[in-house]
Amino acid sequence: MFPDLYTMSRSKFGLVKDFMIGEGNMTSRNLHTQAVNNDWEVDNVIQMFVVLQIYQRGDGDDQWSWAREKNNAFTVSSLYAKIGEENNLEAGEIAPQHFPYKLVWKKVVPSKNRFFIWCAILNQILTIDNIERRGMSIPNSCVMCGTEEETIMHLFMHCNMTKQVWNALTAGIFTFNSSPTFLELKDVLLLWATVTNFGRRVWEVMSYATLCCLWRARNDLIFHNKSTTVGKIIIALKACIWFWVSNTLERSSRRFEELITN
Repeated sequence: MFPDLYTMSRSKFGLVKDFMIGEGNMTSRNLHTQAVNNDWEVDNVIQMFVVLQIYQRGDGDDQWSWAREKNNAFTVSSLYAKIGEENNLEAGEIAPQHFPYKLVWKKVVPSKNRFFIWCAILNQILTIDNIERRGMSIPNSCVMCGTEEETIMHLFMHCNMTKQVWNALTAGIFTFNSSPTFLELKDVLLLWATVTNFGRRVWEVMSYATLCCLWRARNDLIFHNKSTTVGKIIIALKACIWFWVSNTLERSSRRFEELITN
């Protein structure tokens, strides 16, 4: 809450008791800081004392406490909820859409693939434009089509080969349109159509498998000089989906050939 005072502290790893003098209601506080010379520093000290005055020294040991859980134990989900609430207030958006953790972490997708998709949604994977932002100067051209610069949205949405993959997968269900409906990568996952027939499980993870397999095909082309086609990518992502849903009841009565031919 008070990072500036923490920076000034001479005992950054001290316990609460190290900063307390006296007993019970007669307790005072020694901040162990450098000299406080500026007005803003004095204001920070006053604000901190206002926060601390409601707390009294007890007899137990110091311990961490997370106020957002009833048992005071920290959980990642409660932190995500807090971040979502803060973003909702600032941006006026629905929290899960602004901080879309449910789009990734609540899906039946392997952990490493969920992590990749999470990074992709946050524009943190190493596409050429992101590499350039890190200070490296390399020619920026999409290796899949060779006609446009490589960005996350181009690679996964606007590339000609990518469009062919999406259209082949969604043919007969809906018309895939990469622009202007999909302004960000998360829009694809948010607006992905739902179905209620046998392929429900397959359909739920299809967009995730497509993103992962497009990235794999791109990397194989760059690092291993392996050429690819729309057909190869589709076969690879169907195999990926088959593996992902291997533990579901829906797959027990089906064969891989059905997924390949449908």
